[in-house]
Amino acid sequence: MRPNSVIFRTDADATTGAGHLTRCMSIASALRQRFDGEIIFLSRSMHPDLKKNIVKRGFRFTQIPDSLKSDVKAIELAASSTAADAIVIDSYNRELYEATAQSRIRDVSEKLIYIAFDSEHHYLADVLHNQNPLAITRNFSTESYTKRLFGLDAVVLRPDVRNAAKDAQVADFLPDKLTLLVTFGSSDPNSLTEHILQSLEFSEIRIHKIMIIVGALFNQSSSIEKLAQASCHDVEVMVNPPDLIKLMTSCDLALTSGGTTNWELGALGRPIVILPIGPRESESAQHLADMGWAQAIYDSNSKTRYELGDALRLTISHGALEGACRLRSAINIDGVERLVDAILE
Repeated sequence: MRPNSVIFRTDADATTGAGHLTRCMSIASALRQRFDGEIIFLSRSMHPDLKKNIVKRGFRFTQIPDSLKSDVKAIELAASSTAADAIVIDSYNRELYEATAQSRIRDVSEKLIYIAFDSEHHYLADVLHNQNPLAITRNFSTESYTKRLFGLDAVVLRPDVRNAAKDAQVADFLPDKLTLLVTFGSSDPNSLTEHILQSLEFSEIRIHKIMIIVGALFNQSSSIEKLAQASCHDVEVMVNPPDLIKLMTSCDLALTSGGTTNWELGALGRPIVILPIGPRESESAQHLADMGWAQAIYDSNSKTRYELGDALRLTISHGALEGACRLRSAINIDGVERLVDAILE
């Protein structure tokens, strides 16, 4: 039988960030290599630039109208009109996790896949995916038929990261003067980029260059530019740079928050210092630190710029390279294919 469609239900805006969309786009890109049907992105809130990127990549975008209050109803309408083979849910919307909602979604597609964020729900999914290695330690309630794809063996990496990671290696030593990459997601709602840049002015770290990467959802570029111009360091601020992978591979060490960026940098063999925001990111960062995969600084927003600068100095060491080696070995750079296998089988 000819394949019909796979629907991704996800959002990307200043509040939720672009992480959900990035992950779904990576899955969709891998899926398209093996699936002849239509790939549809169904969204309630999508930044215009990101919407354009979805369409540019050859996927179909469908906006949920404001008049349609139920996400479940929107999925039902989209699935029935395209005879959906599979539906992938990557959303924080609690409605989508209710038992009745899951039953209704299952009724309009051959397969139901959840990108699971927590274990408080019971899942009726055919496939449950969570690439955070901490998920392996959690007790997720599922049906007997549910296939679980957890941890870094099923990590979802973008195609360009996967290609670059094949030849990536961890450096033998950190240079005397460091090239630092600073990136805190597409929106950085907690203004951590600004705080870090100010703190590095008062740190004793010997710095060659600071590369600031911000995404399309970031709305404080002007203030960061002013700080960069006034800095005693060589600072370059880049918004949505097209050569992000080249920038990642050119840094000696990265300062980042929790999320997919950690796995991308890890796959590229770059040591990371995680500055988590909120309990979910802090728990994940603690797990990575306990595993010896990364170093972490907690409660960074509550620290003064002097305190944070000193914490960075104490954290950035040659031990970071050992963590990078361990993390690189733990990541399956083709992990997304395991998820595609589960969707298509």
